Amino acid sequence: MPMRCKFCEKPAFIKLHYPKMYLCEEHFKEYFEKKVRRTIERYKLIKPGERILVVVSGGKDSAVTAHVFKKLGYDIECLHINLGIGEYSEKSEEYARKQCEALGVPLHIVRVKELLGKGIGEV
Repeated sequence: MPMRCKFCEKPAFIKLHYPKMYLCEEHFKEYFEKKVRRTIERYKLIKPGERILVVVSGGKDSAVTAHVFKKLGYDIECLHINLGIGEYSEKSEEYARKQCEALGVPLHIVRVKELLGKGIGEV
């Protein structure tokens, strides 16, 4: 028998071990965003009116971080550091650019090769 979401009975998307519950995709997103918001508020991590710089790699973890901060109403800008590791760095920069365009947030790019004259692998 497939597991069901604790809140709506749709098929479960994920099992959360700590709170011991199954959630559908929609309720997982709500749960995650609420958890982030509560943590920020509880520990006073961001003061009202502060701008946030999110460092984005082009991967999913930093993309989710930027997305959640934006969805929670924070004023964010993103920074990507291109390490100068050939195609890998170029693809990562391209993904970061696409993620920021989709969110409608400014992206600042620092290229190690432009700063040091060589990529991080050569340093």
